[in-house]
Amino acid sequence: MRWLPLAPVTFAALIALVACHRDKASPDPSATSAPSPAAPAASVSVAPPRVVADHASRALVAAGDAGTPLRIFVRRDGNAVWAFQQPGAMLMRMRGTVGADESVTFASKGPKADSLVLQPRADGSVELRSTTPDGGVARVVSLVEGVSFKADQAKFDYGFTLRLGDIPARAQIRSDHGAISGYYRYTSSQTDLVLAGTLDASGHFEITERTSAAVVTGRWSGVFLGSEAAAGVWSSPDGKRELPLTMRRAPPLVALVVPDGGPGVLATIEEKTEERPAGHGCTNTLTWSNVMGLVPAARNKLVNDHIRALLGKQDTVQCDGSEQMLPWSTNIGVTVESQAPGYMGITFGEGSYTGGPHPISSASCELLDTHTGEAVSLLDVIGKAALEKVGDQITDQYRQWMKEVVGFGDGTESTALDEGDLCYVDAHHLEARYSQGFVGPWFAGPFTASVDVDPWLPLVPQSVARDALFAARGD
Repeated sequence: MRWLPLAPVTFAALIALVACHRDKASPDPSATSAPSPAAPAASVSVAPPRVVADHASRALVAAGDAGTPLRIFVRRDGNAVWAFQQPGAMLMRMRGTVGADESVTFASKGPKADSLVLQPRADGSVELRSTTPDGGVARVVSLVEGVSFKADQAKFDYGFTLRLGDIPARAQIRSDHGAISGYYRYTSSQTDLVLAGTLDASGHFEITERTSAAVVTGRWSGVFLGSEAAAGVWSSPDGKRELPLTMRRAPPLVALVVPDGGPGVLATIEEKTEERPAGHGCTNTLTWSNVMGLVPAARNKLVNDHIRALLGKQDTVQCDGSEQMLPWSTNIGVTVESQAPGYMGITFGEGSYTGGPHPISSASCELLDTHTGEAVSLLDVIGKAALEKVGDQITDQYRQWMKEVVGFGDGTESTALDEGDLCYVDAHHLEARYSQGFVGPWFAGPFTASVDVDPWLPLVPQSVARDALFAARGD
């Protein structure tokens, strides 16, 4: 627990304290006059407790971390505060103000307005009160310094979607017990920036970004609110500009240029983003991959037409209840996640916040034949016998997830795979992805499981697709 500092003792108060100490000297026995009343002790001004100091950040977690995991990252600049709240696997941005009593209020507007209030306590903890539209108190939670970050979360190699202010980006970040490395790029860029930094045992990170020529372009400071999401601050090299930074777990970020399998043939994956303001405080962000370099060139058009067709199915956003305090947003992406000779793994994902208690997210996958521009069933390629072994791996990880993340339930419900749930990552790995609420409780967010190919590969029937997807068996 971090104790809040006392305000400095003023020079006048210091003199008064010294004078008071002198008054306590033994009286002169020769004195005949009655002793004067003792002067009152000077009071020392103590700063009131704060949720967070000005121009500083703080990470808070529900005391005991009981029930639904609740973690909050708070940043203050003057009387303006922004924060990211993580209930379960979700991450929500909030904007608030500091009151005269140093409490922080995050309030929505309109006839059904509710609010969250952070009230600092003298012992350094923070009380979170959730109020209902009629003014009642829905819940009270005690928050303390720090986050829950387990030792086994300190080693990972994940893809992330980023927001630097309102700027979208993608990243691949590796952590090896304290050492951070990786790269990221803005979704409208074809240039990667190199990441290097540190991650401590409590989840706090300090990262520096550089160009390929080692020129520093920015710094990141923040905290992982568990293994699925992080929040913090991006700052310019001179520290004069700051932006809120969020990271959410996402599919791996593939390199900009990846071999397609043919002699000297490269398929270049370019990510594009289109921001569509759709109303007051309401945006629709579309991100998609544009494929170039396939031979013959007609293959590029087949693949890109297929990607844009998938994107067009979800090309709208509802804005009826959007407010400046709690803006609604929809983020839709169709991206190439992986490649094998003649095939591409495509991920379609959607995330939205439309005023409810939690954001909503979903994702599905396709295996695309780049010669025909048509989807291929990965489940059919693997076959029934191998899929039983795949299911065993998923079930084991699901039960562990229910125990460690959700905190209740025995994980015995079905994790049967439908088309689109199983994604091709590389020759050694697949990933099962279930959209929010499909397995497990809604608040816990999407469930994912990593699938090791090697144990069941001998059970996969021989086919052209099998050879293309799993032939590269090198370490």
